[in-house]
Amino acid sequence: MENQRISDSFLRLFWIALGFLTILPTPAVSYRRGDLARSSFFFPLVGLLIGGINLSCFLLIYWLTKSYDLAAFFTLLAWEVQTRGLHLDGVADVCDAIWAGGNKDRTQILKDSRLGTFGALGIIVVLGLKFLLIREGACPLCLMIAPVVGRAGAIALGTFFSPLPRERAGLGEEWLGRVPPGVFFLWAAGLMAVSWLFLGGEILFLKIGISFVIIYLFGKIMKRIFGGLNGDMAGAGIELVETILLI
Repeated sequence: MENQRISDSFLRLFWIALGFLTILPTPAVSYRRGDLARSSFFFPLVGLLIGGINLSCFLLIYWLTKSYDLAAFFTLLAWEVQTRGLHLDGVADVCDAIWAGGNKDRTQILKDSRLGTFGALGIIVVLGLKFLLIREGACPLCLMIAPVVGRAGAIALGTFFSPLPRERAGLGEEWLGRVPPGVFFLWAAGLMAVSWLFLGGEILFLKIGISFVIIYLFGKIMKRIFGGLNGDMAGAGIELVETILLI
């Protein structure tokens, strides 16, 4: 009976992670305060599911059309639709807040639901760069690995950085600063070991290691500018890591 309760709890947290990060259907589960931080252990597994759909889409479209352009376009479309554009929204909000100029309060700009010029430019750059990298011969395996490492990077942000101080907490505050360090180090060590032993050796190993360094530096920069992190910054960090893995 005890093992059954543990199994049910793990499955419930996986469904919470899947429902938070994707549009994929999930069963109705109860949510308790702190569940998002606990479910973050499953973020990379959700990334693996996203990556599997990416790779399947790329191979299917290329098989049907023999066109790298179409395969790259529909793979990128499927990639972003799966996450309902959540991370691109983070890119837009962060770009608007950083480069708004003048004496405007950057934290207020983060709360603004309107899309500014720099936000639109940020989305265009991210999507354009991803498209070009997929089209120009990014390793198909990286289409599957990039979402995994991206969400491991989100765990790093949730481990090492505290949430942005504000009156009304968002979902980001549910897990930022609340993820146990062991969760990140377990995933980091596991991904780097698997990449070295089974997935092509030193190139992917180095890219994953560099990604974790860059996501940490990204978090430090965001903390310095804003005084803390939020869900938008985590989404932007995921997009950043995914793009690095495609290079």
